[in-house]
Amino acid sequence: MWRLTALLIWGALPAVAQNSNAKTVGNVCQSALNGGAQLSSCSGYVRGVLDANQLWYTAALKEKHFSLLAQFYCAPETLQTKDAAKLFVDWLKQNPNHDTDPAANAIVLALRDKYPCK
Repeated sequence: MWRLTALLIWGALPAVAQNSNAKTVGNVCQSALNGGAQLSSCSGYVRGVLDANQLWYTAALKEKHFSLLAQFYCAPETLQTKDAAKLFVDWLKQNPNHDTDPAANAIVLALRDKYPCK
């Protein structure tokens, strides 16, 4: 399961995957949000994280692994990739102590802050 999740995330962003700490991906996303040419890289990475969360939850539910059954965050289904990227960039500015975290971890933390599960 973890391999599939990692593959989904890493496969989504080959150009940034080599140095995918939060600051690197945050800079790519900031550039993309400012109209830069890296929109597909940012979108691919963020979409991979969003999809991985749903994949993990759905797989745990299907396999009846109820002890693992928890979502990392509970964003609305209508959350757009661009909005998630902006949320991540804004969160990272407020939490620079996470600059060196793996980008996927930081994105999940940003989403969890905004959309905690109740």
